[in-house]
Amino acid sequence: MIKKIINKDTLPQFTENSITNKDDYIKELLKVREKGFATDFEEYIRGVNAISVPLTGPSERPVAALWMVGFSHTFDRDKIIGAATDVLQVAVRINEILGSKSPSFKKTEGVRMTRDAHKIAALVLAAGYSSRMGAFKPLLPLGETTVIEKTVSSFLAEGIQKKTFNDS
Repeated sequence: MIKKIINKDTLPQFTENSITNKDDYIKELLKVREKGFATDFEEYIRGVNAISVPLTGPSERPVAALWMVGFSHTFDRDKIIGAATDVLQVAVRINEILGSKSPSFKKTEGVRMTRDAHKIAALVLAAGYSSRMGAFKPLLPLGETTVIEKTVSSFLAEGIQKKTFNDS
């Protein structure tokens, strides 16, 4: 599936660190799957590093992500690797609350949460107009639907019921 998607288009180069070779991109995705988190070392925006960890529900499919971002001069490789442990611990606990039966990471100690103690909410930050794409980002097509419709339906499928929309 992933090969089909990336073979359809070229991989854009946002910075000199962007992965634009399709074979290298597949290798990176395999590393991400093995580690349980993705990193971005100035690949999208020069001077910005990030880490992202998927959140899963009962279907065991990603429904959201935890994302940490910082300036590369302070949020360097060592700090990102250190943060990975903390982010993975939180993700395991959130995945348990969401009903994931087999978290994609090893269970860890540290953060304690229970399904009964917390209600699960979804916050969708819908960005504005994309001059490059020529449309509002949440309304861009994604398969047979739009980005925002796919996002909301994924949350609903995982049991998140309350919906609040603010168009201010």
